[in-house]
Amino acid sequence: MQQPDQRDELRRSHIIDAQRIFLFDLMTVNPDRTPKKVNMLSDNKHIYAIDHELAFSSIPFMFPRRSKSWKMNAGDVNMVKNGIILTII
Repeated sequence: MQQPDQRDELRRSHIIDAQRIFLFDLMTVNPDRTPKKVNMLSDNKHIYAIDHELAFSSIPFMFPRRSKSWKMNAGDVNMVKNGIILTII
């Protein structure tokens, strides 16, 4: 019987944290978590999201107003496609 790869074990143990971080980034419109800028830490038990400087980027006084901020536009789709979390969940 083949032993599971340690990376697979790590991936399974962190899946819920990764899903929560992914949902947080979607809800806060945070495009700042990418393979080049992961912005996460781990203690081998949990994954912790850090650095939310671009979260809530649809806030009107900071950025141009979006008439339907709940709808995904091309930038939002790019954020999801280029994000680090989607590759592991």
